[in-house]
Amino acid sequence: MAMQVPAIKMVRSRYILTVDNEREFSFFPEACIRGALGYLLYDWANQCFEKSNPFKAELCIRLYEALVGPFPNKQIEVREATPPKMGMLFITKDETQSSTFFLELTLLGDNDDLLHLFSAALKQLGHEGVGNEAVRYKVHTKIVSQIGILSDFIAENLNESAPQNAELLFCSPTMLKAYGGRLLNDWDQEAFARNLYNRIELLCNALNVPFDYAYSLSDFVEIFVSLECSGSTRLSPRMRYSSRQHQKINCSGFTGAVQIKNVPPAVMCMLQWGEQLAVGKNTTFGAGRYNLQISI
Repeated sequence: MAMQVPAIKMVRSRYILTVDNEREFSFFPEACIRGALGYLLYDWANQCFEKSNPFKAELCIRLYEALVGPFPNKQIEVREATPPKMGMLFITKDETQSSTFFLELTLLGDNDDLLHLFSAALKQLGHEGVGNEAVRYKVHTKIVSQIGILSDFIAENLNESAPQNAELLFCSPTMLKAYGGRLLNDWDQEAFARNLYNRIELLCNALNVPFDYAYSLSDFVEIFVSLECSGSTRLSPRMRYSSRQHQKINCSGFTGAVQIKNVPPAVMCMLQWGEQLAVGKNTTFGAGRYNLQISI
């Protein structure tokens, strides 16, 4: 059964950072940069309004809302549910070179015009420092930018006529929401299926992209739960301080590997989409990222 990949527009840009205080930066770098970025973009937007530059102010507001949330003091329409954020930060350490990190920014929708602003903000924050210890870094270079739709980012073609085995390698702490709202920081087959389906459907709805999938949520969860699954995961603790809520927020989740046998093609393609779009809570902070490996 051939699946139509949702035509979600994406832009992904990667940067190399060299950091002064590697130990302090390593614990939760996405939170450090995202928090400082929010303050900077807020200041820039207000300065642009004062200087009668509404075009740049609007860019600052859009990037703020893609990565942080609703812009303060902005008139927004009341919604029954908060729409998903359209930006994701994901930072990994270069294990071959001390103090070197790779930062990946993903923006969904028509947001490729925000890349220049993000690059400028990233460099400014490197000079000022981020996090409680004001860690400084240098933006060594931008590696590459890729612009396209979701299908352009999926490298491996599926065997659409037969089931295949899948291994999910969770490379960032993943927190799932169980049915009823309880938060889980360990692997749960049903919760993962529900979170994955909901994530992609919500993004499609927010971006006005058709979600023409073969199964309803309940059918997808039922099929996924019936698959033979095993793995080895562990708790990866992470905390961040929320200046809005004035308290520490637990962002812990599981990492590790999960093997799933005889995955039908229609389910495998959903796993491919989730590999690019992440799953669960705190995806803006780089959580819920996994690498998918497919085998016979």
